[in-house]
Amino acid sequence: MTIETTKSAPAAPEPTRRRGGRGGMPWIVAALVLVAAIVPLAILAPEVAVVAVGGTVGLYAAFRWPFVIAFAALASIVGSSIIEAAGGAAAGQVDEALTLLCVIAFTLRRVWIDRAIVVPGGTLWFAGFLIVGAISSLIADVPTEIWLQQAFLSVKGVLLAFAFAQLDWSKRRLRGLVVGGFVLAGVLILTSAINFLAPRAWLDFTGADIGLSPLGVPYLSGPYAHPAALGRICAVIGISCVVYLLMYGARWLPALTLIAVTSIGFLTVRVKTITSMIIVYALFALRSRSTWLVVLVVALLPVAALTIIPTLYLLVSADLTSYFFGEEESARGLLIGGAWQIGIDSFPFGAGFGRYGSYMAAINYSPEYVIRGWTRYYGLGEGLDWGKYLTDTQWPALLGETGWLGTVLFAGGLVAMVASMVRPISASEPKSYTWIRWSGIGWVLLITIESIGAPVFTSPPSYPFTFIGAGIVAALRYQYKRRGLIPLDEY
Repeated sequence: MTIETTKSAPAAPEPTRRRGGRGGMPWIVAALVLVAAIVPLAILAPEVAVVAVGGTVGLYAAFRWPFVIAFAALASIVGSSIIEAAGGAAAGQVDEALTLLCVIAFTLRRVWIDRAIVVPGGTLWFAGFLIVGAISSLIADVPTEIWLQQAFLSVKGVLLAFAFAQLDWSKRRLRGLVVGGFVLAGVLILTSAINFLAPRAWLDFTGADIGLSPLGVPYLSGPYAHPAALGRICAVIGISCVVYLLMYGARWLPALTLIAVTSIGFLTVRVKTITSMIIVYALFALRSRSTWLVVLVVALLPVAALTIIPTLYLLVSADLTSYFFGEEESARGLLIGGAWQIGIDSFPFGAGFGRYGSYMAAINYSPEYVIRGWTRYYGLGEGLDWGKYLTDTQWPALLGETGWLGTVLFAGGLVAMVASMVRPISASEPKSYTWIRWSGIGWVLLITIESIGAPVFTSPPSYPFTFIGAGIVAALRYQYKRRGLIPLDEY
């Protein structure tokens, strides 16, 4: 169904495009109430007063400049490890604070303007996952402060997508997302080049503890502390470039960016990232209607068979040996076996949020680990040195904490997100809308493939891209149905 615009049709009413609420009076009243409350509060509890003032200022900024706050939240996640290294552990929580601000402010703003809430695809599945996790936590008598914190950490990407769905996206805003991607790519390319040319000086500067790869070159980590973070975010950018080239044809900037970030991804020597990146690239190339691209992929297969595939085979073999047959096998293998056992013993629930394979289960050493005698087991023991593999899996963590029911609901949410992005927004949608739909699908596929061996649904810098595509597409569908919310130049 398409929406037709004729000269006789009334123009979309301007009030539907108001960005900051319904006039200035509510903000004046709110400011007076805040002052009346803050003055005594500042005397009795200064810390609470600071939080109250900061929260109010943040809400106003999010109402007035929503996309500034949205892009700031996304940037804080992509650069969270850099922010934490520069400002300490407290600074590392900026991304979580901005995510909460986005959820609260953008939802209130959408209700204030439209009396509506936009629900992205998969949201109900993830809500079911949260409910099952909460029930599991209550049954297992997990302390409230632990399971609530882990519940938030488990779905913070989903929450950010929900917040993005409440915004009025347009072609101009999507162009801003593209420009931001190219800027990020430039930073990654520059820092990776320095990392490659002067590895020792760069590692001394960043403080990362990384050696040489099996290929005889330094592992690239760029601005991050670990090569995996660099590899994943480069793969995310690479997929966006592939879709962009398929939508708009040959363009030198996305083409060069694609070559650069793909090369960096390979030089991180992260097998899971390289494998998932190759699979998604190939799927998009073969789906393309461009004959030359399909021919190019087929023509390069013999070259890949003689060069890339043998190297990849050696790397995959080394990873599998490390995961399941080497000295580290014990840790990951035991985590998988323990999750399976919890899933059977507590069927259909799990041990509860913060009790298995998660961040909170590691810092508050879980009783589930003590029961299994892992206290002094290398990789699964208590403390930083002994517990380095406690948060190294994704699906075993979901199974262990929320059981089979929660795991199925989470997987269903991923499928529902992809399904929500497959269908075009309209019969004549702009190319930029097609770009975000298929980029979003590519991001979900990429991260989901990698989730087989890494906790990627909650690990920065790439985890938000698993979810935000579905949120933006949901917002665009909502705007299409409410014609007055879309600028006239969108169609």
